[in-house]
Amino acid sequence: RSSAGLRAAWGTGLLLAVLTAFVPLAWVLAAVLATVAAVTVLRGWRSLRLLVVLAVPPAVLLPWTVELIRSPRLLLLEAGLPGPGLSDPHLSPVAVLLAHPGGPGTTSVYVTVGLLAGGLAALLRPDRRRAVGAAWAVVGVGLVAGLVQTRLAFPAPGTSTSMVAWPGLPTAMVAGGLVAACVLAAQQAGGRLGRRSFGWRQPLVVLVVLAAVAAPVATGAWWVARGAGGPLTVRTPGVVPANVVLSAEGPLQTRTLMLSGSTRGALDYQLVRGAGPRLGDGDVVVAGPGMTLLDAAVAGLASGRGRGTVGQLASAGVGYVAVLSPVDPALASVLDATPGLDQVASPAGGRLWALADPGSRASIRTAASYTPVPAGVSGVRTTVPGGPSGRLLVLAESRAHGWQATLDGVPLAPTTVGGWAQAFRLPATGGTLDVRFVDPGRRWSLVAQLALLLVVVTLALPAARRPGAQTEDPDLPPARPVPVAARSLV
Repeated sequence: RSSAGLRAAWGTGLLLAVLTAFVPLAWVLAAVLATVAAVTVLRGWRSLRLLVVLAVPPAVLLPWTVELIRSPRLLLLEAGLPGPGLSDPHLSPVAVLLAHPGGPGTTSVYVTVGLLAGGLAALLRPDRRRAVGAAWAVVGVGLVAGLVQTRLAFPAPGTSTSMVAWPGLPTAMVAGGLVAACVLAAQQAGGRLGRRSFGWRQPLVVLVVLAAVAAPVATGAWWVARGAGGPLTVRTPGVVPANVVLSAEGPLQTRTLMLSGSTRGALDYQLVRGAGPRLGDGDVVVAGPGMTLLDAAVAGLASGRGRGTVGQLASAGVGYVAVLSPVDPALASVLDATPGLDQVASPAGGRLWALADPGSRASIRTAASYTPVPAGVSGVRTTVPGGPSGRLLVLAESRAHGWQATLDGVPLAPTTVGGWAQAFRLPATGGTLDVRFVDPGRRWSLVAQLALLLVVVTLALPAARRPGAQTEDPDLPPARPVPVAARSLV
């Protein structure tokens, strides 16, 4: 029986790891609920299973766990790129209690009032009070987490705009706890009411049940009738023209600065490679000195002070500037008048400008010269000629310890250019240049992650069932034998 309970704990931990991979806050809320359960319900050796459940997600998500420790604010976010328009900064506590997360595409706040009424009515069942109380503990934890999450403002990764996180998981916990309370209270309720004379209880129960059932029905009807007007919109599939894609995938590996918005309001930008942003790019946005440079360059470009900012964009490897539809006429006029930008064939519904002196992913620079170096998607491997001393190999990448460069097998000394760009000191001699990003710690952490995942899956597998063996719930007390009166068959 104890081994079956441990197998269930390993399996539960694996499921929690899957949920934590998408919503990191799930592990924190699970730890709070486990603490409550260990104090109130599961005491003694049974509470040790909760430690197994909580230890599995940080282990099997090992490389990412380190990132969460370094940036605790990621615990409030979910998978994907967050944004100020995806959450409600003024969400009321009543909305959280009614399982309303706010943001685009959500229903009216009061659609789930019946569900809350059913959860409150469930507290009136004295024989189900312990189970209903456990469901309300989940509601309470979700309510507190939702209130905290919607009151903490912070800049989203990759942007300087302050925002609050979307409380999707806490409100889902509130809704799940209320549904569980209603279901637990509804068990055998019909028989109990049938044994009582007709009075005020029967009509009240019918009203509560209809109000609770009306919540999902009303939500589905609202979606069918109105749908969601955002945040998803229909756009032309080809965001970046074919000639820009060829340049971006060529030896220079140039990038495209994509702008959206207007000069009178919020102006958003993305720095993309190839054909444009792809699904999953939002999860690799990293803030740093390079983002600060781009913030200043985009602000200067939109305000008409583009003479110096075009050179800053080139140092970041930008070759084109694209404005997505709908195009702000004021922004287009400012870019048309910016020295160093030439308008070229534009995508459908948008506008496109090319830098007169486009940047590249890698270049050799001296005090008086700039020479692009052919580069690949993940590194540089080419032959460079000799030149004057004091040359620098500059990458349009943020500085990091993982960048390594060799010339004919001899390591080059790393340095920093502009306060953010990774660079290496080149000697006067030429040779075969090899630049790559190496992170041995991540490689070994992935190996350890795979090994731990195999161990957890093995421990969670069900044991072989012996013929004739009966399965028992390890958390229930042993069944008591029921005495049967002997009968004579003759």
